[in-house]
Order: sequence, then C-alpha cells, then structure tokens
Amino acid sequence: MIYGYARVPATAQDLAPRVAELKAAGCKKILREKITGTTADRLQLRKLIAMLAPGDAVIISVVDRLSRDTIDLLVIAREMRRKDKPKLTEHRKREAQARVAAGETQRSIVRSHNASQATMSRLAP
Repeated sequence: MIYGYARVPATAQDLAPRVAELKAAGCKKILREKITGTTADRLQLRKLIAMLAPGDAVIISVVDRLSRDTIDLLVIAREMRRKDKPKLTEHRKREAQARVAAGETQRSIVRSHNASQATMSRLAP
C-alpha cells in the first residue's frame, strides 16, 4: 500500500494542494492533519505509523511536513522502519536453504537476495 501524509501547520491553511500532489504520486490512502510540526503528538501521523505493514510506502510532499527537526525525523523513520518486513520471507528462506544444500555459496545467495551475511548465517537448518 502507498500511503500519503499531508500536514499544514495552521487551521487556516488549505490541505488541497498537498493532497493533490500525493494523489498524483500514486498514494492510495492519504492521512491529513492541520497541526503544527513542533507538536510531537500528531494523531494522524501516529495512526499512519500504526497502519503500516511490511512493504508499505509513505510519501510526503516536503520533509518539513513530516518533521521540523532532524531528531524527530529520525525517530519517526525508525518507527516506520520497524514495521518493515524481514529481509527474507519464509518462501525465500526455504529457497536459500535449498540453494545452500545444493552447494551454492552463501555469498552468491546473499547477493541475489540483497541480504546480509548475518541473515544468511541464521538460516542454518
């Protein structure tokens, strides 16, 4: 799912241009908020993060719509990242284990799955 997050800092400002940008970018669901970015407790942003599932994407029109300072941005990004799926799905794990059993090197399997050597070493049957 591709989500969008639109925020304007004051109730007098219009969200329509931000929403139009996000729709044009392919967002299927857009969460809207009229609240200052300095407020850490933004209900719609928290709702968005809670809805995220592995493989989902979030699009914002401008970085300062998500956060006003770097530390807050990093905290939000970390929360979103925690929602991401493991490097290897169960199907890909079984396939990688079969390739190891067939004699293929872990290094070549790691490259083809874009995973780390540590991930691969945890796949031992």
